[in-house]
Amino acid sequence: MVATTARRLQPNLPKIAMSCSQASAPQQSAVPAKFEQLETRVTELAAQVAHSQVDTNASFAEVQSTLQAVEEKVLVQESQFDTKVEAMFAKLMANQQSCFGQLEKSNAKAISELRTEYVSGYNELKEILSNSPKSRRVAEAVP
Repeated sequence: MVATTARRLQPNLPKIAMSCSQASAPQQSAVPAKFEQLETRVTELAAQVAHSQVDTNASFAEVQSTLQAVEEKVLVQESQFDTKVEAMFAKLMANQQSCFGQLEKSNAKAISELRTEYVSGYNELKEILSNSPKSRRVAEAVP
């Protein structure tokens, strides 16, 4: 817009310059040159802005694709982690059940051995008591 305005002003400048005194003559040639410089600078800045916008868009696209790749990797890792945790939990439960089964078997064996020992001790005690002198006297006294 500045470049367009500068072009419109250039045809009007000579009219103004003619009505001015001779002292403004050096300024008269400097004004169009300044407008040319400004117009060139504006064009350069517009090109830089366009280039920066292209670079920014490319960087944004790159960041988006990198972010998407990271998200995909995180989802894969999450899935693998869930699978591993479930497998470990299942193994732990199976191991616990196995331990409880072995404990139950060993307890049943210990109880069986204690019963056998108790019964044999009871029978031994019964035999000792039946062979004692006092029990023989009681047995002889009873007709």
